[in-house]
Amino acid sequence: MKHPRAVLVLGEGISAVDILDILEHLLWRLKDKRGEMLKVCDIFPLICAGGSAGILAILLGRLEKSVEDCRAFIAEIERSEEVLPSWTAWSIANRALASIDTRSPLRDPAKPCKVRFIWMPRSASEGANHLVSYHNHDDKNEENFTILQAMQKCLHPRQRSSMEYPFKAMVDEVKITRDQLHGNQVCISIKTRAKRAQEAISDQFAVHDLRNGHEFHISIDLEPPDRDIAGYIEDAAEKLVKIMSNNSI
Repeated sequence: MKHPRAVLVLGEGISAVDILDILEHLLWRLKDKRGEMLKVCDIFPLICAGGSAGILAILLGRLEKSVEDCRAFIAEIERSEEVLPSWTAWSIANRALASIDTRSPLRDPAKPCKVRFIWMPRSASEGANHLVSYHNHDDKNEENFTILQAMQKCLHPRQRSSMEYPFKAMVDEVKITRDQLHGNQVCISIKTRAKRAQEAISDQFAVHDLRNGHEFHISIDLEPPDRDIAGYIEDAAEKLVKIMSNNSI
Protein backbone atom coordinates (compact mmCIF):
# COMPACT_ATOMS: atom_id res chain seq x y z
CA MET A 1 0.00 0.00 0.00
CA LYS A 2 2.96 2.35 0.49
CA HIS A 3 2.72 5.25 -1.94
CA PRO A 4 6.27 6.17 -3.03
CA ARG A 5 5.35 9.83 -3.41
CA ALA A 6 3.20 10.45 -0.35
CA VAL A 7 3.90 12.81 2.53
CA LEU A 8 2.23 13.17 5.91
CA VAL A 9 2.25 16.61 7.56
CA LEU A 10 1.56 16.70 11.30
CA GLY A 11 0.78 20.27 12.32
CA GLU A 12 1.27 22.02 15.62
CA GLY A 13 -1.64 23.19 17.74
CA ILE A 14 -3.37 19.83 17.81
CA SER A 15 -2.89 17.26 20.54
CA ALA A 16 -0.99 14.02 20.01
CA VAL A 17 -4.10 12.13 21.08
CA ASP A 18 -6.21 13.77 18.35
CA ILE A 19 -3.51 13.20 15.72
CA LEU A 20 -3.33 9.52 16.64
CA ASP A 21 -7.14 9.22 16.53
CA ILE A 22 -7.17 10.66 13.01
CA LEU A 23 -4.34 8.40 11.85
CA GLU A 24 -6.05 5.35 13.33
CA HIS A 25 -9.20 6.13 11.34
CA LEU A 26 -7.17 6.47 8.14
CA LEU A 27 -5.35 3.21 8.81
CA TRP A 28 -8.59 1.31 9.35
CA ARG A 29 -9.74 2.50 5.92
CA LEU A 30 -6.44 1.45 4.36
CA LYS A 31 -6.12 -2.10 5.62
CA ASP A 32 -3.94 -4.35 3.50
CA LYS A 33 -5.24 -7.11 1.23
CA ARG A 34 -5.28 -9.51 4.17
CA GLY A 35 -7.45 -7.13 6.16
CA GLU A 36 -4.66 -6.42 8.64
CA MET A 37 -4.04 -3.04 10.23
CA LEU A 38 -1.16 -1.12 8.64
CA LYS A 39 1.36 1.18 10.28
CA VAL A 40 1.83 4.78 9.19
CA CYS A 41 5.31 3.87 7.87
CA ASP A 42 3.67 1.29 5.58
CA ILE A 43 1.93 4.13 3.71
CA PHE A 44 3.98 7.31 4.05
CA PRO A 45 7.73 7.27 3.25
CA LEU A 46 8.03 10.89 4.41
CA ILE A 47 6.65 12.56 7.53
CA CYS A 48 6.88 16.32 8.16
CA ALA A 49 6.23 17.74 11.62
CA GLY A 50 7.21 20.47 14.03
CA GLY A 51 7.23 21.02 17.77
CA SER A 52 5.86 18.24 19.94
CA ALA A 53 4.36 16.59 16.85
CA GLY A 54 7.95 15.94 15.74
CA ILE A 55 8.15 13.28 18.45
CA LEU A 56 5.24 11.47 16.82
CA ALA A 57 6.94 11.76 13.43
CA ILE A 58 10.03 10.02 14.78
CA LEU A 59 8.01 7.31 16.52
CA LEU A 60 5.87 6.63 13.43
CA GLY A 61 8.63 7.00 10.82
CA ARG A 62 12.11 6.27 12.16
CA LEU A 63 11.00 3.75 14.79
CA GLU A 64 8.10 2.36 12.71
CA LYS A 65 5.80 2.28 15.73
CA SER A 66 2.08 1.57 15.59
CA VAL A 67 -0.57 4.03 16.72
CA GLU A 68 -1.04 2.03 19.92
CA ASP A 69 2.71 2.09 20.62
CA CYS A 70 2.66 5.87 20.22
CA ARG A 71 -0.27 6.18 22.61
CA ALA A 72 1.65 4.16 25.18
CA PHE A 73 4.77 6.34 24.71
CA ILE A 74 2.79 9.57 25.14
CA ALA A 75 1.06 8.16 28.22
CA GLU A 76 4.45 7.21 29.68
CA ILE A 77 5.75 10.74 29.08
CA GLU A 78 2.78 12.19 30.96
CA ARG A 79 3.22 9.71 33.81
CA SER A 80 6.92 10.49 34.12
CA GLU A 81 6.25 14.07 35.17
CA GLU A 82 4.16 15.71 37.86
CA VAL A 83 2.04 17.47 35.26
CA LEU A 84 0.71 20.89 36.25
CA PRO A 85 -2.48 22.34 34.71
CA SER A 86 -0.50 25.21 33.15
CA TRP A 87 1.96 22.96 31.33
CA THR A 88 1.71 22.63 27.58
CA ALA A 89 2.35 19.46 25.59
CA TRP A 90 5.73 21.01 24.67
CA SER A 91 6.81 21.53 28.28
CA ILE A 92 5.66 18.06 29.35
CA ALA A 93 7.57 16.41 26.49
CA ASN A 94 10.64 18.60 27.08
CA ARG A 95 10.92 17.61 30.74
CA ALA A 96 10.22 13.94 30.10
CA LEU A 97 12.80 13.61 27.30
CA ALA A 98 15.46 15.26 29.45
CA SER A 99 14.93 12.65 32.16
CA ILE A 100 15.16 9.54 29.95
CA ASP A 101 17.59 6.97 31.34
CA THR A 102 21.18 7.19 30.05
CA ARG A 103 21.03 3.50 29.08
CA SER A 104 17.96 3.99 26.91
CA PRO A 105 18.31 2.79 23.27
CA LEU A 106 16.98 6.22 22.28
CA ARG A 107 20.44 7.55 23.26
CA ASP A 108 22.35 4.93 21.24
CA PRO A 109 24.60 6.67 18.63
CA ALA A 110 24.57 3.44 16.61
CA LYS A 111 20.89 4.10 15.87
CA PRO A 112 20.95 7.51 14.17
CA CYS A 113 18.00 9.60 13.04
CA LYS A 114 18.24 12.13 10.20
CA VAL A 115 16.56 15.50 10.61
CA ARG A 116 16.20 18.18 7.94
CA PHE A 117 14.96 21.68 8.54
CA ILE A 118 12.61 23.70 6.34
CA TRP A 119 12.65 27.43 6.99
CA MET A 120 9.36 29.30 7.14
CA PRO A 121 8.92 33.03 6.34
CA ARG A 122 7.97 35.33 9.19
CA SER A 123 5.56 37.44 7.12
CA ALA A 124 3.73 37.39 3.79
CA SER A 125 6.08 40.07 2.41
CA GLU A 126 9.01 37.65 2.60
CA GLY A 127 7.36 35.31 0.13
CA ALA A 128 7.45 31.56 -0.21
CA ASN A 129 10.90 31.67 -1.83
CA HIS A 130 12.31 31.97 1.67
CA LEU A 131 11.23 28.43 2.30
CA VAL A 132 14.45 26.43 2.03
CA SER A 133 13.69 23.58 -0.32
CA TYR A 134 15.77 20.60 -1.34
CA HIS A 135 16.60 22.50 -4.52
CA ASN A 136 18.51 25.21 -2.69
CA HIS A 137 19.04 24.11 0.89
CA ASP A 138 22.41 24.03 2.58
CA ASP A 139 23.61 20.44 2.88
CA LYS A 140 24.84 21.27 6.38
CA ASN A 141 21.18 21.62 7.27
CA GLU A 142 20.88 17.84 7.45
CA GLU A 143 22.36 16.20 10.50
CA ASN A 144 22.49 12.80 12.13
CA PHE A 145 21.37 12.67 15.73
CA THR A 146 20.55 9.96 18.18
CA ILE A 147 16.81 9.34 18.23
CA LEU A 148 16.50 11.19 21.52
CA GLN A 149 18.48 14.18 20.22
CA ALA A 150 16.25 14.32 17.14
CA MET A 151 13.18 14.46 19.35
CA GLN A 152 14.73 17.24 21.41
CA LYS A 153 15.73 19.20 18.28
CA CYS A 154 12.08 19.24 17.22
CA LEU A 155 11.28 20.94 20.53
CA HIS A 156 14.27 23.32 20.55
CA PRO A 157 14.64 24.80 17.05
CA ARG A 158 16.65 27.82 18.23
CA GLN A 159 19.48 25.95 19.92
CA ARG A 160 21.56 26.39 16.76
CA SER A 161 22.79 29.94 16.21
CA SER A 162 22.37 29.65 12.43
CA MET A 163 18.60 29.29 12.73
CA GLU A 164 16.91 32.59 11.89
CA TYR A 165 13.40 31.42 11.06
CA PRO A 166 10.83 29.17 12.65
CA PHE A 167 10.92 25.78 10.96
CA LYS A 168 9.26 22.45 10.73
CA ALA A 169 11.49 19.44 11.23
CA MET A 170 11.26 16.77 8.58
CA VAL A 171 12.03 13.37 9.98
CA ASP A 172 12.58 10.20 7.99
CA GLU A 173 14.64 7.08 8.40
CA VAL A 174 16.03 7.26 4.85
CA LYS A 175 17.72 9.98 2.81
CA ILE A 176 15.00 12.04 1.15
CA THR A 177 15.45 12.79 -2.54
CA ARG A 178 14.71 16.12 -4.17
CA ASP A 179 11.55 15.08 -5.99
CA GLN A 180 10.12 13.46 -2.89
CA LEU A 181 9.49 17.00 -1.71
CA HIS A 182 8.57 18.80 -4.93
CA GLY A 183 6.87 16.00 -6.85
CA ASN A 184 4.70 14.33 -4.25
CA GLN A 185 1.33 13.22 -5.53
CA VAL A 186 -0.38 12.79 -2.17
CA CYS A 187 -0.12 15.09 0.84
CA ILE A 188 -2.08 14.49 4.03
CA SER A 189 -2.01 17.54 6.31
CA ILE A 190 -3.35 17.24 9.85
CA LYS A 191 -3.48 20.58 11.64
CA THR A 192 -5.67 22.95 13.61
CA ARG A 193 -7.05 26.22 12.25
CA ALA A 194 -4.66 29.08 13.00
CA LYS A 195 -5.98 31.46 15.63
CA ARG A 196 -3.91 34.43 14.51
CA ALA A 197 -3.14 35.86 11.10
CA GLN A 198 0.59 35.28 11.58
CA GLU A 199 -0.01 31.59 12.26
CA ALA A 200 -2.11 31.37 9.11
CA ILE A 201 0.71 32.88 7.05
CA SER A 202 3.29 30.49 8.48
CA ASP A 203 1.06 27.48 7.94
CA GLN A 204 0.32 28.50 4.35
CA PHE A 205 3.99 28.66 3.43
CA ALA A 206 4.91 25.58 5.44
CA VAL A 207 3.11 23.37 2.91
CA HIS A 208 3.49 25.65 -0.15
CA ASP A 209 6.01 23.51 -2.01
CA LEU A 210 4.50 20.27 -0.75
CA ARG A 211 1.24 21.05 -2.55
CA ASN A 212 2.79 21.80 -5.93
CA GLY A 213 2.42 18.92 -8.36
CA HIS A 214 0.29 16.82 -6.07
CA GLU A 215 -2.48 14.63 -7.35
CA PHE A 216 -4.54 16.07 -4.51
CA HIS A 217 -4.04 17.59 -1.11
CA ILE A 218 -6.07 16.61 1.95
CA SER A 219 -6.26 19.14 4.75
CA ILE A 220 -7.89 17.97 7.98
CA ASP A 221 -8.74 20.97 10.16
CA LEU A 222 -9.58 20.07 13.72
CA GLU A 223 -11.01 22.97 15.69
CA PRO A 224 -11.78 22.36 19.38
CA PRO A 225 -14.25 21.75 20.93
CA ASP A 226 -15.59 19.78 17.95
CA ARG A 227 -14.49 16.18 18.55
CA ASP A 228 -16.14 14.49 15.57
CA ILE A 229 -12.87 13.07 14.23
CA ALA A 230 -14.50 10.61 11.82
CA GLY A 231 -16.69 13.32 10.34
CA TYR A 232 -13.66 15.43 9.47
CA ILE A 233 -11.79 12.78 7.53
CA GLU A 234 -14.34 10.43 5.98
CA ASP A 235 -14.14 12.10 2.55
CA ALA A 236 -10.35 12.41 2.82
CA ALA A 237 -10.01 8.72 3.62
CA GLU A 238 -12.26 7.77 0.70
CA LYS A 239 -10.13 9.77 -1.75
CA LEU A 240 -6.94 8.31 -0.31
CA VAL A 241 -8.27 4.77 -0.63
CA LYS A 242 -9.15 5.29 -4.30
CA ILE A 243 -5.74 6.71 -5.22
CA MET A 244 -3.67 4.23 -3.24
CA SER A 245 -5.72 1.09 -3.84
CA ASN A 246 -3.60 0.12 -6.84
CA ASN A 247 -0.40 0.21 -4.77
CA SER A 248 0.74 -2.90 -2.92
CA ILE A 249 2.99 -3.24 0.11
